[in-house]
Amino acid sequence: MKKNFFIAAILVFSIVFYIFFSKKKIEINILLATDERIQALSEQELEILKKYIAEISSNLLDIKIIIKNTDRKKFIDYIKNVEAEASDPYRNTGGIYDKYNMSTEFYLPKVYDHNELSRIIEPVFATLNMDEKKRFFSDAFAGKFGGLYHELPESFYSEFSSTAIENVRKLLSIKDKYGKDFFSLYYNFRLWDNMIKSEEKFELILFNGMLLDDLYKIQTSFMSLHTFQRGGLSYGFASKSKTEQKRTCVIGMMPIMSDEKIFEELRGKLTGNDKLLVLAHVICHEFGHAFLDYYDEYSHENCIMNPVDNYNFIEFISKKKYCDKKHRKLGLDE
Repeated sequence: MKKNFFIAAILVFSIVFYIFFSKKKIEINILLATDERIQALSEQELEILKKYIAEISSNLLDIKIIIKNTDRKKFIDYIKNVEAEASDPYRNTGGIYDKYNMSTEFYLPKVYDHNELSRIIEPVFATLNMDEKKRFFSDAFAGKFGGLYHELPESFYSEFSSTAIENVRKLLSIKDKYGKDFFSLYYNFRLWDNMIKSEEKFELILFNGMLLDDLYKIQTSFMSLHTFQRGGLSYGFASKSKTEQKRTCVIGMMPIMSDEKIFEELRGKLTGNDKLLVLAHVICHEFGHAFLDYYDEYSHENCIMNPVDNYNFIEFISKKKYCDKKHRKLGLDE
């Protein structure tokens, strides 16, 4: 009798332990969407990346990622086969987002109004708490304004805008191997964001190009301050979709994986293994948004949900550890 009771108690304990302490399992499908002008991930690199994703998501997010299938497609073919409503009421571009005219050139303002951008970001900073302000103030502009980040001087906004505009200039100066401008409509963040809402199969899309947006988007709450600081460049994003998990993450890998001189100037040199490790961390940051509904947490110093500061990738991955602080909800389900 006692033996049976002991066995039953162990069984109950095991079930309770499994329910409350086992990691959340998330099955995903991966698509490598490839711009043939840029080197694609090799099969060996992909396998290393999968290993890093599994380790980092388990250690830093406490979830178990199960990769079911991986596919490759030319990104141009993928875009043409996705039903997308690529319109944007916040920008009057005279039809630049005509989804039936995919040859339309990429649009960004030729010249940003520096004073206008400075004026726009001031109320955005006003929404941050003290720790969040300190993150941008101390890391990007240490020593320039005497440390009084709780009352940011007007010169701070001007300096912050200047950094963003300079980063845009560098990004738009990139040429392809034929000497032509590298960017096109296909690299527009807003196009991808609209497309992904119709995605039915892939929970993770690894695009070997870039995701670039108009700096003026900061005034419509479509852009985060850390994306603005980089010049409108997003390393990735998470969105609702029609997949089994109801979420899809898109990663623009070029700023991390490319050996383009401009990226080396912005981020420093990265070895092949470091590139994959950084990429895996960026992917897992987006998994936090997609599968745990976590918000960006600028004040959680070592948290995976504290985004990359500008292009400081090595610093980003070197500090990360499991964060047991309470995370704000992003609200993707709302």
